[in-house]
Amino acid sequence: MIPDVIMHFPDHRDVIIDSKMSFTAYVDYQNALTDEERKAALDRHVASVRQHVNELSRKNYSKYLKTDSSKLDFVVMYIFQESALQLALASAPTLWKEAYDNGVVISGSQNLYMMLRVLEMTWKQVRQVENQQKIVEAANSVIDRVQLFYERFLKVDEMLERTRAAFNDVKTVTASSGQSIT
Repeated sequence: MIPDVIMHFPDHRDVIIDSKMSFTAYVDYQNALTDEERKAALDRHVASVRQHVNELSRKNYSKYLKTDSSKLDFVVMYIFQESALQLALASAPTLWKEAYDNGVVISGSQNLYMMLRVLEMTWKQVRQVENQQKIVEAANSVIDRVQLFYERFLKVDEMLERTRAAFNDVKTVTASSGQSIT
């Protein structure tokens, strides 16, 4: 239950890559002397790829990763021999989709780096959106607090005006009588 590679990206995001696969049928295909041998080897090669897809699908590597990791819902099946990959996909055009539907993404050397870069860029954009959301939430909190402060300030101002008016009334009443109390 140990994949060949676990790529650790920032924010505990992991990509599992497995490349364990038999190339015996592919070698037999390349070395076949007759069309019948070549056809039989090709059928075995496609069956071998399908079998590996099924094995990877059943292994569910992601359940063995750290619980705080963000896991993809697929495992990358890396076929380092690009011609073996192309032969299998050309012979069984639905193979890639079948694998994908089972949680396995088949990739060769040409696409693996590009796929990892796309994942990295996507996760970077997700982080940026999450950070932007946090900034918006913080700004909304500041706006709410400023609004609350302003409302309280207006109440205090109103109370001070009432107090000033009451004080002026008392001052006016006491000043206009002109009599001293003895």
